[in-house]
Amino acid sequence: MRTRRGSILPARLRPDHCRARPRPRSLAIVAFLGCTAGLQAQVYNWIPWTSTGPETAEATQAGLGTVTATITATAWINTTWQIRFDGVPFSPIDAPALGFEFATFGTWSATISFEALTSTEGVFIGLGNFGHGTPTYPGYRLEGFGSGGLPLPLTSLSVIGSYDHSWPGLVQFNDDVALNTANGQFEVTVVPGLNENNSDILLISLPAGVARLVVSTAAPTAGDTVNVVLAPPAAPPACIPDLTTGAIPGQSGYGVPNGTLNNDDFFYYLAEFAAGNIARCDLTSGAVAGQPGYGVPNGVLNNEDFFYYLTVFSAGC
Repeated sequence: MRTRRGSILPARLRPDHCRARPRPRSLAIVAFLGCTAGLQAQVYNWIPWTSTGPETAEATQAGLGTVTATITATAWINTTWQIRFDGVPFSPIDAPALGFEFATFGTWSATISFEALTSTEGVFIGLGNFGHGTPTYPGYRLEGFGSGGLPLPLTSLSVIGSYDHSWPGLVQFNDDVALNTANGQFEVTVVPGLNENNSDILLISLPAGVARLVVSTAAPTAGDTVNVVLAPPAAPPACIPDLTTGAIPGQSGYGVPNGTLNNDDFFYYLAEFAAGNIARCDLTSGAVAGQPGYGVPNGVLNNEDFFYYLTVFSAGC
């Protein structure tokens, strides 16, 4: 994951940033739960959205509940969008998305309700693709509400990162976005080289007790699209370097993780790497921690994968 450095402004949540590419004028919201941590690549089991009317949609997960999305009557909802993240430390990079859409110049607001969830603690939501840089796109703002409709301090939100992304086959986006927690304004910084009119997606971790979030235009705005993706809590991460029970091919447990990390795992990886086993040994795109693609398989088996395994093996589980 490549980090773009920037000043930390007062009352602003400004995370590490991962580069992505630009795309046409649009705004995206990405919601997901349960990031894993450490050297394990984060995994999200994206939940598809279902349309329940021209201006409403919902996403339901057993054991978690239902998240509902609504938009004001001047707009509509499309549940067929896809978001593709670029150079991120999680998978899968493709996520089914809902789209809040509007075509006329004016003001609008969209609400994501978490009131039917068992808990919002650890829910991750991402907002982005904010149109910016011209008078017709004056910006967007965020409001949060807790139980009873009481305002939610935006300082209670924890930013995870600002991530590059695209609509597959279309434009890519990479302009940095941060949240000003004093006034709720999303503030975008242009990163030269790609689309200069749309922002990254800002990923945020929610605290417990969030009833709903409202995204709205700061002033009359030209037509735009808001994407929303959602995932349930991830399973506890596996131990990446735990690959086998024994290191002797043909014996029971060969290639089957057993929850124990020892030299058998190292020699198993060494043997499979020498054999060119991409399925088991392709672990990363690069071997430098913090750079884009670290811990993200890329379909290529090379020395980067070997040195990545050495690193995670040495770190233990």
